[in-house]
Amino acid sequence: MFMRSCLDLISKQVFLPRPLTVATSAWYSTSPSIPTPPKRGKTAWVLYFSEHWPLLVKENPGISKSDIFKKLSDNWHKLDKSVLEKYQQISEESKKKYQEEIEVYKANLSSDDKLAIAKHKATLKKEKKDKTKINQKKHLKALGMPKRPRNAYIIFQMDYAKKNYESGYQAIKESAKIAAVWAQLPEKEKSKWLELAAEEEKEYKRHLQEWESRMIAEGNIEIIHTKSKSK
Repeated sequence: MFMRSCLDLISKQVFLPRPLTVATSAWYSTSPSIPTPPKRGKTAWVLYFSEHWPLLVKENPGISKSDIFKKLSDNWHKLDKSVLEKYQQISEESKKKYQEEIEVYKANLSSDDKLAIAKHKATLKKEKKDKTKINQKKHLKALGMPKRPRNAYIIFQMDYAKKNYESGYQAIKESAKIAAVWAQLPEKEKSKWLELAAEEEKEYKRHLQEWESRMIAEGNIEIIHTKSKSK
């Protein structure tokens, strides 16, 4: 587990000479209903890293992870061609073995296995998308992006709850009742909340335009594109 964590970390280091492929599969699950697939073949770099990490730690007690990564990367660049070819050959052999094993794995999957794998992959994809969206929203908030305006019903709901309930928890429990009160309001009374919502929308657009101008002035043009994706 410790080595696996290290392999995950090194993929984020900007000084690595080539992309890192960790020996995992998107199909993998701890669920017993999904057969565990064979591990992907390791790249030459991962083979070198896995072999020399423990040696470097042993020779340099107390060395930091970042120093280990950098030293291994530097050493990797300095490898003799013959040594590099050795790792590349082993890598190609492991990839070939993986291809053979994965074909057998797929051929032996039942219809239920395939369905479970498809559902699991869909879940992983959604979790990744949700996590990315959350991180984007946090980043935009940190940059001072204006908060989106409330609609008429939300403004009414908050005002009604404040006047009729002692706590927000009570208001949440009575949300269906508040919705019913809103639905029964005459259009003339709803206009008050619609006007407040329109005013919030107007203020939001003004602040958003100012914020976008500031982002562009600060060289954060890509943030504007990120903003549209985070909605």
